[in-house]
Amino acid sequence: MIAFIDLETTGLDREKDTILEVGVTLTDLEFNVLAEKDWVQYHSHEDLLKMDEWCRNTHRETGLWSVCTGATLVSWDIIDREIVQFIEEHGGFSGIMLAGRSVHFDRAFIRKFLPQLNDFLHYRHLDVSCVGWFLSRCNIDFALPNTAANHRALQDNHEAIEAARNMKGALKLMEKNAVVIDDEHQKTAEQQGNKVLCPICKVEADTSDNIPRCPNHGTEPWEKRP
Repeated sequence: MIAFIDLETTGLDREKDTILEVGVTLTDLEFNVLAEKDWVQYHSHEDLLKMDEWCRNTHRETGLWSVCTGATLVSWDIIDREIVQFIEEHGGFSGIMLAGRSVHFDRAFIRKFLPQLNDFLHYRHLDVSCVGWFLSRCNIDFALPNTAANHRALQDNHEAIEAARNMKGALKLMEKNAVVIDDEHQKTAEQQGNKVLCPICKVEADTSDNIPRCPNHGTEPWEKRP
């Protein structure tokens, strides 16, 4: 199982900014969605007005602003426990891998605000953005999802999952093509290996009647001497 987790925040600085929304989407290793849930924290209008212009405009457009101001204030400790319980209830286990796009950003906020979740997650990440960058530099083509720049946690998770699924499909196609090429090489090698060459002139012998016969030396090179 893999935990795709996306956070929407009031900014990029974990020292002064905070979390608005947490979205958790659980998948199997084929990136099929098994379960998902989001948590939205209460923030007052006054608090949200302190965000920079980009964040104010974006979170108004996505509707997250109004969701936050209409939410109930819950301690981060309770949200932290609820997220871990949600993962466990759906078959997750301690050491589950965190996945997402540029997921190091989310992990930094998780360490500060959600320490139980941080300890529950594996120290390794599946960073879809990083994998995509690497594959593109290896000239491996894969389809990118239609990024709508939703900036809502669950929608962003779905885009990351689609990208991961496409990348895995591209790698499987490469593996399949490599097997086909390898089979052709193997057949060629076997055909070359079945050739019988005359030990004298190195010309290919005729073996149609199961007796090697060189066009230059006949069967002599293979005849046993008394």
